This record gives sequence, C-alpha cells and structure tokens, in this order.
Amino acid sequence: MCSHRGVHFQLSFARAGLELLSDYEDAAFEATRNGIVMLGETELSLDPPIETLRKAYGDQLRVSAPLVRYRTTQGVEQPIMGLRVVCDPRHLDIVQRDLLMRSATVLEARVQDKEGVLSANGPLPNLLGLRAQIQRLTDNKGQLAMWLSHYEKVDVEPPGGDAA
Repeated sequence: MCSHRGVHFQLSFARAGLELLSDYEDAAFEATRNGIVMLGETELSLDPPIETLRKAYGDQLRVSAPLVRYRTTQGVEQPIMGLRVVCDPRHLDIVQRDLLMRSATVLEARVQDKEGVLSANGPLPNLLGLRAQIQRLTDNKGQLAMWLSHYEKVDVEPPGGDAA
C-alpha cells in the first residue's frame, strides 16, 4: 500500500499516482480510499513502480510493509519462490547461510566463470526483504532473480488471515 503523508483524501492521490504507473506489466495497481494497492509476484516486481512514485512524491510517499497472499483452495498454502543469486564467490557462503536461516532449500551453489551462483527455493514470507539483504551481504554487487515456483500447505494459519 502506498499513500501520501500530506494528503487527507488518499483516493485523489491514488488516482493521480495510477497515471504514473501505467507502463508496468509485472504488477497490478488499484486506487482505493486508503491509497494505491500494489500487487506483484515478488518484492522485486514492486521496486520499479515504488521508485517511480518516490521520484514524483519524494518523502511524502509512505509505503507499507509488503503482505503475502496465501492460497486457500485446498487448506492454507503458502507461495514457494524459486530464486537465483549471482555474486562474487567470496560472498557465496554468507548468502547461503542467510537463505538457510530463512528456511530456504539450497538446490545448488557453485562457482562458474569467476561468479558464485546459488539456486534455491523457499517460502515467500521468509524471503521478504531478501533483495536488500543480498545487497548488504555482497557489497551492493549481488544479483537476485525470484519467481513463483509452487504452493505448499502450511501447518499453522498465517497471522492476519490470508494476507500477512
């Protein structure tokens, strides 16, 4: 959710903001009375439109923490993301440890052509904030790609219903 700190009626901000976001195909947007609802497969798909709004509205833009949507067709299922990290080989171990702490399953970690390449999958709720963490761990040189792999049943209901 994006809103404007200096505007009392968020719907007018949201409608104006939507005009700036018409070129993004990897995300969907909705103007509401609370601001702009942004939907994307991953945080990575939301970064470019958020940056567009930041350029237009500066410090007046308020961006809430992302929520994860759970699937409830056959019980409660969480999204499992596939991911690939490319970094300097000296950062490969620390990136791998971070992913393991996030309950990710590392599928492959190798050095190829002087680059460390790590493939993994893990639950989206645990991967929120991963892009920023990868940048911190790799001196702003790591590259992250993430996509929806599949859904897995969860044993415990997520806090806050189907979006947490």
